[in-house]
Amino acid sequence: MNKFLVVIAIIGVGALSAPATSFIEPLKHRVYSANKQYFVLVDPINDLHSIRPTRSPWKILWHFKQRSQFDSIFLADSGETAFWVAWEFVDVDNLDQDAVVIFRRHGEDLRFSFNEVSHPREAHRGEVSPVGDSIRLWRDGVEQTPTGIRISPSGRPDLTLEESSKKK
Repeated sequence: MNKFLVVIAIIGVGALSAPATSFIEPLKHRVYSANKQYFVLVDPINDLHSIRPTRSPWKILWHFKQRSQFDSIFLADSGETAFWVAWEFVDVDNLDQDAVVIFRRHGEDLRFSFNEVSHPREAHRGEVSPVGDSIRLWRDGVEQTPTGIRISPSGRPDLTLEESSKKK
């Protein structure tokens, strides 16, 4: 019986000191338009994001649903258009999925795949990226403008998307 208790105690202590990975749940946060007149309340738990005026933060003007864990969201100064930009890394099996989505207050979402906006590339030596032979980097940067966003996609010239953008 004493040997059994010793074994249980050793296993218990070992389990307590074993390394483990745990991630903190992402938190709700605000993303402001460049003029700070509007913001998106980003809710990464249920992926329902609401656009609100800064002066009346309890008032929801409109909303959209889109995943957002590692992705970026931007808002035009008018508060009428939101831009969702995927995480900079993509698996080669997902190149036909959405890389950028323009959400408009009155509908008419505009979607661009990774293949449409970029030539995803392997990470260069010294670049930090997820592990895996199938992981590619599709963009080198993204920045907000008053009326849209400017993306620096891999292997292509900079891409500017505006509130009025349409697909060619």
